[in-house]
Amino acid sequence: MQDRTINNALLALYRKGEGLEHVEALMAMRGVQKPAIMHDRPLSRGKSKRLALSMLPCTSSELADVIQERVAGISRKSAVQRAYMALLRLESAGVVKREGRVWKLAP
Repeated sequence: MQDRTINNALLALYRKGEGLEHVEALMAMRGVQKPAIMHDRPLSRGKSKRLALSMLPCTSSELADVIQERVAGISRKSAVQRAYMALLRLESAGVVKREGRVWKLAP
């Protein structure tokens, strides 16, 4: 098994919150850093895309503001990344298009 796989498994167990004292000990032994921020209520699957569609026309920054309001404790950087990725996926599906900084429904 690769070291990266083991480290990711430890991080997943840490986020789950079960047996933390053992997981933290293994993480310390392997030199794996604890995540700085843990999302307690991440968006459900496809929620970012649904938010984007409900807000159009908008900029990715405006969508990031809404995502940041919906998810407690999310950083601005993470909110912007979620918004931009949701809009890019919608663009690749042909649902939206970009005109300058503004995203609009595709004709």
